[in-house]
Amino acid sequence: MTPLLYRLGRFSVRHRRLVLAVWLVVFVGLAVAARSVGPDLNDNLTLPGSDSQKATDLLEARFPSQANGTSPVVLKAPSGAKITDSKYKQPIDQTIAAFKKDPDVRSATSPLDNKDIRSKDGGTGYIALNLSASPSQLTTDDAQRIVDEADPARDAGLDVSFGGYVGQKVSKPETHLSEVIGLAMAVIVLLLTFGTVVAMGLPIVTAIVGLVCGLSLITLISHLTEVPTVGPTLATMIGLGVGIDYALFIVTRHQQQRRAGMDTNEPIARSVATARAAASSTGWPCSRKPRWRVTMNSA
Repeated sequence: MTPLLYRLGRFSVRHRRLVLAVWLVVFVGLAVAARSVGPDLNDNLTLPGSDSQKATDLLEARFPSQANGTSPVVLKAPSGAKITDSKYKQPIDQTIAAFKKDPDVRSATSPLDNKDIRSKDGGTGYIALNLSASPSQLTTDDAQRIVDEADPARDAGLDVSFGGYVGQKVSKPETHLSEVIGLAMAVIVLLLTFGTVVAMGLPIVTAIVGLVCGLSLITLISHLTEVPTVGPTLATMIGLGVGIDYALFIVTRHQQQRRAGMDTNEPIARSVATARAAASSTGWPCSRKPRWRVTMNSA
């Protein structure tokens, strides 16, 4: 791979305008295509032969009513009140009745009928929902419909929260803030390390471009095969880490070789060729005898 990467790096620096133009077209094209079709993610995945899949299949065959477990709907009364107060009985009963009519709900147990699912002080309790739809079968729209069926309890002043996979379906945790904080810290560290804005910006920009392209490909692939909902999150974590990491190797080695007196083009080709051997201490790991030797510091 090393000779191939060297030729790739040398070609890229010699035809830098063409390479940048091609990457710009690919970047914009993938982003526009992914945005136009949107994601088609689902969790309807199986792992044949695994113990967890065997357990799931056995539950569905022998205990279908318990195969999906229960999804709690937590009810919390205002401070000083109890969910067992008379003014909350009708709203909770209406909510239970709405749940039981839902096509995806097998049963709903009221905290008013079972003291084991309410707190000792009576201020909090939960409705035990047993769904007929499995996590892979329940869509986001179905989950939102079930959430809306708790409106009578909300209108009465109770704080209603959904747990289980119903809550997971309608929850949209924001990860943008953590990504922004992570990128900001990377900018500070790289700026202190390299001392120049250009050298700092290269790993960040290339990582973001690679990440956008990767996420766009995942979005497009989701229309051809099953992609779990956690896929884009994992891709973001790995993409940012690996993208910045390897770009950092390339930029560091380029700077070292420039300080050694090489011109601009050769250090770029050599850095691209040897960055994959980040932990090596010697140069050209291939069977063919090199025309030159690169000494690498341990990363």
